[in-house]
Formats: sequence, C-alpha cells, structure tokens
Amino acid sequence: MDFPPLALNSSTPKAVTNIIEEFCRSIAPAPPVFVPVVPEPTAVVSECFPNVAAKVERDGGEIAYGWSIWEWPGVFIEAEHHAVWRSPTGDLIDVTPRPEREKKVLFVPDPETVYDWESNRRIDNRRLAIADDPYLREFLENAAEMAAFMERKSVGLTVSFNPAELFPLASRQQVLLNYLAERYGKKGRGQNQRRVGRNDPCPCGSGKKFKKCHGND
Repeated sequence: MDFPPLALNSSTPKAVTNIIEEFCRSIAPAPPVFVPVVPEPTAVVSECFPNVAAKVERDGGEIAYGWSIWEWPGVFIEAEHHAVWRSPTGDLIDVTPRPEREKKVLFVPDPETVYDWESNRRIDNRRLAIADDPYLREFLENAAEMAAFMERKSVGLTVSFNPAELFPLASRQQVLLNYLAERYGKKGRGQNQRRVGRNDPCPCGSGKKFKKCHGND
C-alpha cells in the first residue's frame, strides 16, 4: 500500500514549474514526465505495486519505479513512492486508479528506489513547503512522524496498534489540516474561498480569535 497524498486539495500539477523541477531533481536525476492513467479493471486504489506486478504477469512489460508528484498550489509539494507499467513497447502507463479520477500523473522515474517485496516496508513521501507558515511546517513534520509510527506498527501488510497511541498526533494533524484549508482554500491563498471571520476562533487551535492570531499574518 502507498502512503496517499496528505490532503484532498493535492492534485497532479498542471505544469512543471521551476520549483517542481527543483523538487523532483532533489529526489531523482531523471526528469519528471506526465504519464496517462489507464486503470486496470481489477486494480485497487493505493496498491500500485501489486497492481503493476499483476499487469506485468498478464501482459508482459516491466514495473517502473519512481515517484508521483502532487501539488497543493501555493502550499506544498509532495512526492509519493509509486510504480507504473512500462509496456513491451516502452510506453509508461499508470494502471492504478486515482481517488480523484486523475487522467494523468506527473511521474519521476527512479529505478534505484524499489519496493520491498519481502517485508512490504513502505517508503514515506517526500514533502516540500512552499508557503512560509510554521503551522504548515508542523503539519508536514507530523505527517512524517505518523508515517514512521505506522511502519513501526506494521508486520508485512498488517498494521496493528492501539488507536489511543496515535490519537494526540492524529487529532492535532486534523486541526492543522482544517487551518490550512481555511487559510489557503483549495487552490491556494487569494482564491475565492470562504475565509475565516476576524472574530471567529482561529482554526490553528490556539483558542484565540483569528484577528489576534493568524489574522495578523
């Protein structure tokens, strides 16, 4: 199973901007490419590695490892360890269905970063903050901590833990996500999204009014 993108606001970038290009280059030397999404009928969301392995067994070709790139415009960029199918003719196709029915993904080939088929250990996503926001940085740090927690509690494909162990971190993460959604909206700051009122509680969870907290930023 993959680590899915952090926020539903994330989507495939519309273009490879300078900051996305630099981010991709920090992950792997190959340039990013747009790959069409053509889901296999039996493929499962967030299970790209077994999906591609099954495709290779049926139709030949090979598995191509790398990273799919997601962007919350103006907020952060995220790279998800991913695999697509390389057909016998060399075409790259993403055979895994996307939750938001994406028609294409931005993919960075990285043949050196392979999936651990023996123990099914997952590689956490890579993330880069675009907005200069301490709560965004905390959100991304919490995401890494939660991913590490899940891997510590994993044996093969089974994850077993007491929910109370994760609750403080998960609840804080939800507060931070609510704050980011309120502050930046779906497509980033400055879009036509509902804003927090000056006298509303600040969505960061501080307990202060917005005008006394992040409303001053």
